[in-house]
Amino acid sequence: MANFLSIGIPARNEEESIERAVNSLIKSSIWKATPSERKELIICVNGSTDNTLSISQHLASKIPEIKIIYLKRGCKNSAINKITQTSNPQAKAIYFSDADSLVHERTVERTLQELEQTQTAKFAAPLCTPAASFLPPTKRSPTQAFYVEASRVGKKEQVYQLSGQGYAADRTFLLSHPLPNTNRIGDDRYINTMFKKLVKVVYSTSFVYKEPSLIDHTYQRIRQKRQRRRLEQIFPETAQAQKRKAKEVNPRQLRLIKALSGKALVGLALNQGAELTATVLSKAPVRNIWPKIKSTKLRRK
Repeated sequence: MANFLSIGIPARNEEESIERAVNSLIKSSIWKATPSERKELIICVNGSTDNTLSISQHLASKIPEIKIIYLKRGCKNSAINKITQTSNPQAKAIYFSDADSLVHERTVERTLQELEQTQTAKFAAPLCTPAASFLPPTKRSPTQAFYVEASRVGKKEQVYQLSGQGYAADRTFLLSHPLPNTNRIGDDRYINTMFKKLVKVVYSTSFVYKEPSLIDHTYQRIRQKRQRRRLEQIFPETAQAQKRKAKEVNPRQLRLIKALSGKALVGLALNQGAELTATVLSKAPVRNIWPKIKSTKLRRK
């Protein structure tokens, strides 16, 4: 059991999913096993223009371990930094969860344990399970089939990286190495680039996320490509490493053609088309750094 359990949720315009994410976390095995005085769940509402704050406050009125932080500026990195600074000093690590992902019962526990047991790691990341995995194969769209089957190949080949949707971080390390206070560099891209050797992927557990639609995937890729360029501008020393990585053939991709079903191959083709579109559009002037993506929201039905 953790000496002190600290969980953080950066939340911006998450009125449709914040309650479900919180309920998922408080049903975790480690949350249930930890006494009330030894745990906290910090929600940092940053720059929200919807009802995320009021919903979070309502949750806090029912769950005494919930603490609410409000930041006027909408910036996930700033929210993560603020959660880290506000968290209880007795916590050796913090598990961060997006407000639109759901954890399995032992996800938080196993991720924190892996971080504690791996001396060389400062971050630990569970795997991403597409929500479409719970649909019968016949009911999956081509893009959903691609996400599901590609994730299985990725697990088999062990080529996953840390995802910003869920990971644990060493509190002391994050305090001394805060994330850049900008929306133009995602937390996962920054961590995977700057601290790659300090990331431990936990292949024994996962969380659930809603795979994006093809249009939203294009938006995500535009954002990621812009983040890469911004990272090179702020941290020139990362330029060569990022260029080498871009030229590498991902081991997962070597298996895709043989491993994917016919439907998933169609999804792969559509995915590659979105990639080309994103490459072109990412060079246009930036208007909205963080476009609203709705298809990834895990709503309660």
